[in-house]
Amino acid sequence: MNKITRLMLLCGAMAALPALAQETPYQTNMNKSDAQAEARAARGADLTSVTPQQALNNALQRCDPLPTYFKSDCIARVKGQGEGFGSVTGGGILMESKTTLPASQLQAEEKNVGPVMLPRQDYQRPQHQRKHKKAPANQ
Repeated sequence: MNKITRLMLLCGAMAALPALAQETPYQTNMNKSDAQAEARAARGADLTSVTPQQALNNALQRCDPLPTYFKSDCIARVKGQGEGFGSVTGGGILMESKTTLPASQLQAEEKNVGPVMLPRQDYQRPQHQRKHKKAPANQ
């Protein structure tokens, strides 16, 4: 092969690499229908930018289901109080805040704390169901 042919083949292979790098819904945490809905929304320009005030309100709403004991600390962290450490590339920035309470108040608060409900995790890989033919009944 001459140099031009090899160069053309190399360029063609490099042009195909982005298509090979695309992830399928099975390679992510998203199920297929959610991935398709997200793609439709993105193509239809339904995904809009969020203002800083909307982002703050959204973050504060995440504190709402928490018990009062945890809610005040959650709001403080959302508003930027406390110390942050870590990095995005290292897995995330962790925010830490410390609240000092008298022991009697802490014990009273802990008694009022009920179970905290975690969100449902529907984004697991779907299980494929196989259809089996039933064997004919012996008569």
